[in-house]
Amino acid sequence: MRVVLVSPQSEKPFTISYKVRKSKLSPPTGILYLASAIQDNFETAVIDSQFYDVSSEKIAERILSLYPDVVGLSVNYHFFLRNAKKIAQNVKKIEPNITIVFGGSFATFLADELIKETFIDIVVLKEGEVSFGLCLKRLERKTSLRDIPGIVFKENSRTHRNEFSSYINNLDSVSFPDYSFLENPEQYLAKIVSSRGCNFNCIYCTTPTMWKKWRARTPSNIIEEIKDKVRRFNIDSFHFADDNFCVDKKRMYEIMHRIEKENLGIRLGFSSRIELVDDDMLEQCAKANFKTIFFGVESGSERILNHLRRRYSVSDIEKTIDKAIECGILPFVSFMIGMPWETADDIEQTFRLMQRINTPAIGLHVFTPYPGTEVYNHPEKYGITVEVHHPEDTIGETVLHRTRHLRSEDLRKMWIEGLGIAAKREREAKAYLGRLAF
Repeated sequence: MRVVLVSPQSEKPFTISYKVRKSKLSPPTGILYLASAIQDNFETAVIDSQFYDVSSEKIAERILSLYPDVVGLSVNYHFFLRNAKKIAQNVKKIEPNITIVFGGSFATFLADELIKETFIDIVVLKEGEVSFGLCLKRLERKTSLRDIPGIVFKENSRTHRNEFSSYINNLDSVSFPDYSFLENPEQYLAKIVSSRGCNFNCIYCTTPTMWKKWRARTPSNIIEEIKDKVRRFNIDSFHFADDNFCVDKKRMYEIMHRIEKENLGIRLGFSSRIELVDDDMLEQCAKANFKTIFFGVESGSERILNHLRRRYSVSDIEKTIDKAIECGILPFVSFMIGMPWETADDIEQTFRLMQRINTPAIGLHVFTPYPGTEVYNHPEKYGITVEVHHPEDTIGETVLHRTRHLRSEDLRKMWIEGLGIAAKREREAKAYLGRLAF
């Protein structure tokens, strides 16, 4: 049986990190994990649509040229949804007997709605390596899917929902995402998923619902994957794609020491929260050749940081950024406006921090109640009124809600102002990255 796994085109403009580097693509890690998990049992191909500057119709033609029996589309974020649907519709229109499967976090939270579409046959919920493989075996044998956990599917004109039952506890048992499925592996920044989940519960994040508890791979397993990608694909830039790389500091230090000891000649980056990073850690990161850290700082208002239950102050933010720069590490700092408790003054405080913070790599986002988040499920609890009626309308970034304090039109004006600040800092980032050799 032939299986083609597809990452659709994104409808979101590139983030600052892509704009300033202009060289490396972000790999479709989710479908690479799936491809690696099933390749021993099924003829498998991967299509990363971001690699091709063509329409959804052309992507569908490319899929059909491979004569698949099953097509899987990854919808991890809202900005993939519209094109995923277009691709599926075009495939199904020409070859109605092909089984169309949707998966990923955004698809998980919209599963009951997506399965109503005539061109979608199965939606895989949450962590899909096990359930997707079971689905393929049943489809090959033409037997029922009814006892496979973690899927929503159609059978005999009826819709069935089998709730997700268990996560993979031993992540070392999961096959490495195989970059040989990519057409040009050297054009990608390698992403290492060293853990799944997060032990924080941000109201705007889907991670607590999608992954539940935090689970981690061992340092030895992680180093083995890095060495494999260096050896096979000559990749020299890696980013730890964990929601939060610093949850277990002992484990993190061991990873850094192993990387330093192996002398692999690679550059690295990771994401963290400010309160989990200290001066010693930044110094150790520099020794291991970490060049970037992404911080979701969110706000420049002490009042809002307290509402977000962040265990750091504005002063802590500035001190951590200064120390990272001193160590030769470029901090990418992300801010957000439109949160439930914000007033215009809180947002102005965020803008002032964006202007004075000691890094040019600044990003600004809009607080958005996405499906699967706490605030989406209980907007009234947070004084949010959602003004959009369908998740597909969240393509790109715009203001889709009003709060107790600010109308959506007020937030839109402030967002435009903030984007101007971020764009000015972004121009500074190009020279900065060059000096850091990243």
